[in-house]
Amino acid sequence: MKPVYIFGTGRCGTTHLQRLITLNSDVWIWGEHDGFLEYFFKGLELYEDGEGLRTAVFDEPFPEKDEDLARLVQTEGRELSWLNRLRRDELRDDLRDLIRGLFARRIPEGWSRWGFKEPRYRSSNKVPRFLIDMFPECSAACIFREPAATLESIVRSWYPKYLEPSGLNDLPEPYKELVSWWTEDLEYFMKLKRLRPDRLALIELGEMIEAPGKVLERLDLSPRAPEALITPSRTNIGPSAPSEAAIEAMAASFAPWRGRMTQLYRDALQHCD
Repeated sequence: MKPVYIFGTGRCGTTHLQRLITLNSDVWIWGEHDGFLEYFFKGLELYEDGEGLRTAVFDEPFPEKDEDLARLVQTEGRELSWLNRLRRDELRDDLRDLIRGLFARRIPEGWSRWGFKEPRYRSSNKVPRFLIDMFPECSAACIFREPAATLESIVRSWYPKYLEPSGLNDLPEPYKELVSWWTEDLEYFMKLKRLRPDRLALIELGEMIEAPGKVLERLDLSPRAPEALITPSRTNIGPSAPSEAAIEAMAASFAPWRGRMTQLYRDALQHCD
């Protein structure tokens, strides 16, 4: 079964795409899972690329015959300190089976493939690259939107205390952190798009809303009923509009970064198919 992954820059439409795919294809997209696969892949990276295992185990020609191996244990020597029959590719194979088992099981009747959305998989942990390499038959999407709207939505939804009168003066600092986060993530997915152009699609939120059928095509998904595409209602709209003072404070906090982020946004649009 070919999995489908949804990544994103936060408050960008991942849940909407989750619903669009699930309602219109044979792929059941699970929701977020707190990013726990990150720790699986950190272990895999250490296992496959760690200097100790590579030089002392994977590259070491330990005896193949059991009796020769047992005889080696009877002797004293440095070989015993790293004595293992581990193989470099075995953990990756087992981990692939584990991930498939976790998400492919319990798919509702009527769906035959699995996937998930998880915006926690991003530049800081490189999990999207791992997942695409682990399942080379997959389809993946990174959703993004205009930067000012993204940051405003994030602050309104996740950091509302900074929009209170007592928090407006402190707003520039979290804005600076969000700018760094958004910039690094979008640059990472643009690079990954260049490395895996046939596996990863960059999708702008407006395109998904205006042309949902085209988005499904870009993910190699066949709609159940192309003539009657189910378009989900708006998803996770967020809290009510902030005060005029909060709007002005967000605009002022965004101003120093507007040029850089707008250019990066335009560059990302060029990577959309």
